Amino acid sequence: AGIHTGTVGSQQAVPVVQYISGASRSSASAGSAPRPGSADASLRNTQAWTVTPGTPTGCGSWRRASSLQAQRVVLPSTPRVKTRIIQQSAATIGGGAAPAAPLVEDVAQARAELADGVCVRIGSEVLRVTSPIGEGSFGVVWGAKSSKSDDIAIKEIRCRSEQAAAEAIAEGRILHMLGSTGAVERIPTFVSSCVEQIGPEDWRARMAMTQVPGVALNRFLERRSLEVAMEFPQPKTQVVEACQFARELIMQMAPAFARISSLAYHRDVNPRNILYDASGGCSCFSLIDFGLAVDSVDWHVGVWQTQGGEGAVGAWQVRGVAGDCRHWPVSAWLMLEHGPKALLAQPQLCLEYKTHLDLHSLGITAVQVFSELTPGLGQPQTLLQQSSSSAAASDLAQDPAAFDSEGSDDATVLARLSELKAAWEAYWADAVYYWRRLFEAYCRSGDRDELAEVKAEYKRTAVHKRIAASLRLLRGALREATGACEAAPRAFGGAASGVVLPLLRSLLAMVSAGEDSTRCSWRRVEQLVMGDGSSGELAGAVEATTAAGAAGESGAAPPDVFGMKLPPARSASTTSTASPCTISPAPSDFG
Repeated sequence: AGIHTGTVGSQQAVPVVQYISGASRSSASAGSAPRPGSADASLRNTQAWTVTPGTPTGCGSWRRASSLQAQRVVLPSTPRVKTRIIQQSAATIGGGAAPAAPLVEDVAQARAELADGVCVRIGSEVLRVTSPIGEGSFGVVWGAKSSKSDDIAIKEIRCRSEQAAAEAIAEGRILHMLGSTGAVERIPTFVSSCVEQIGPEDWRARMAMTQVPGVALNRFLERRSLEVAMEFPQPKTQVVEACQFARELIMQMAPAFARISSLAYHRDVNPRNILYDASGGCSCFSLIDFGLAVDSVDWHVGVWQTQGGEGAVGAWQVRGVAGDCRHWPVSAWLMLEHGPKALLAQPQLCLEYKTHLDLHSLGITAVQVFSELTPGLGQPQTLLQQSSSSAAASDLAQDPAAFDSEGSDDATVLARLSELKAAWEAYWADAVYYWRRLFEAYCRSGDRDELAEVKAEYKRTAVHKRIAASLRLLRGALREATGACEAAPRAFGGAASGVVLPLLRSLLAMVSAGEDSTRCSWRRVEQLVMGDGSSGELAGAVEATTAAGAAGESGAAPPDVFGMKLPPARSASTTSTASPCTISPAPSDFG
């Protein structure tokens, strides 16, 4: 399968402890003795592992070599070789020169526990650990400094099997693939990775990548929603600011996802994996954590084999559902309950699962942003009192004609947006309930029996239908709010048409309830959110809304949102540039 010992043709064998390389070759021959003092010599009696190349994941199946003294590996293509300490760097992935064999002290550095001030070797890089910068489902993410004083993020994952260790560092291949294209700006550069077996069934994978500044969006939302609740600006002010913020999120991320999706699917888009940075004076959003990402070509047409031995075209049929299920579309729930055959029987849901996981999840995230940044948006029956002074509200109660048309428009739009928030809260309550059961079962030491019981219960109760019903209500509220903004474009001083309406149209295109309908594209979302779209062509809708003219006032001065200026809204003719997009640690199943 591409693994050979000794010398084959003109290709020279490589000491397996040195590095992982596709194009690079060591000058050492198969019969050469280990260099005195080298890691190859010091570990000659320890067990080594190699990996068979040529599998869809690029990781392959593991097999054991008797000793490092006798085992040499030649790679005729571009696979990776794993040993007891597996070192990998961006240079070797890209076919650059191989690093020299590590010394014994380098091995000690590779084994060092992460802590403040500790120097660790990951691949060919020696990094000085500074402090924790975050925490994922699989452990703490540490900050570090490189020899060039670059800010580095170190992600460490403990694995229970060789296969899990292989999958952990497979993220590096995705990062390198995305970064090498130059298509997406501000993606952190993949630096290096290594895997070490530290026990009979205990493996440790480490990956280093450059840091990108920002705070997790979920943390920002928690803090800002408390600030808004304390300041308690008028509801319409909250609405405009929240919609502008959510709209900017989509405007920046849609072009980035359009580029990313040509190479990979993220599969875990949610507020924990989006960074928000305002240090430069403007809002800037980034995407992190590609631990669950998949190669898009392999996802669609890779040749795989199921556990039952059947052939399958497309990794989507073999790799399980992943990510935060609170942001899943209906198709992901159906996949969890019944598997790929159920999706194949429903082509529309199958298409959604294969191509629109990230699209739906970003739409759900944007609705969540709107809801959490409008804590003062009350129930519909109280909106008239909220939208005007108590005296004006009293006059309106006695004589509706006393209320001017602009105030009436504001109140109507606020009422529809309040209903949207109520529909969101109902959906979120359902999603959190089902998420918690899965998450708790998964966290209890990965208890497969308990996880299987939860899945069986969800299959029996048809959870995907319940989620679909909640999403239909949410989409209905989005349509009603869209219609209200179209009927009252002057509401909120013109912001209803310039800010709120483009956001609502893009959300209708992104959020799906799983019905039979034409799907959307990232380019279409980009057009809608920038105001170049009518409501008559919204993907994912059962009933298309009435066509409307182009919305928005191109180039208008942006409002102050949370004390900072957002970039001016781009017109439809503006060529979109790559959005900020970063990648950082820690994969998570079920959130």
